[in-house]
Amino acid sequence: MIDVVTIVNQAVASVKLPEPSIKIGPEPEVNEWKMIAVGQPVWLWTADAKDIDASKTEQGIAVKLVATPASTTIDLGDGKTITCKTSTPRPADAKPMDKSPDCGHTWLKAGNHTVTASTNWEIQWSALGQSGTLPMERSASRTVEVGELASVVVR
Repeated sequence: MIDVVTIVNQAVASVKLPEPSIKIGPEPEVNEWKMIAVGQPVWLWTADAKDIDASKTEQGIAVKLVATPASTTIDLGDGKTITCKTSTPRPADAKPMDKSPDCGHTWLKAGNHTVTASTNWEIQWSALGQSGTLPMERSASRTVEVGELASVVVR
């Protein structure tokens, strides 16, 4: 007797899903301070998270696999975590204090924060007339410097 679950698990284990590429807008690396200012809203998104057809053949049996990113959970390194089902890249013409419509954050304290994004994938499978869904997760991190800006009046 063929154990479909074992075959599906073998096929799913071989799926290469991308790690999330954490994007922040405005990107701190492009300003003169190379940081995000305390109190400045930022937009968060991940690149390259799209459906993947990962069909395989295991032990001569075709296993249809479609991986779909369901959500991304972001640990912001300051004790806060958000889950984003959608995320919009920050447009170039956004005003400095514009907030993200769906996935953003504002750091309230200065420091180096390790931001970790975990993309939660749903893998739809079908083989030998059976089907189901399995979860899979991929994570990546980056460090973000958040600092305070002070203005100085010069006469």
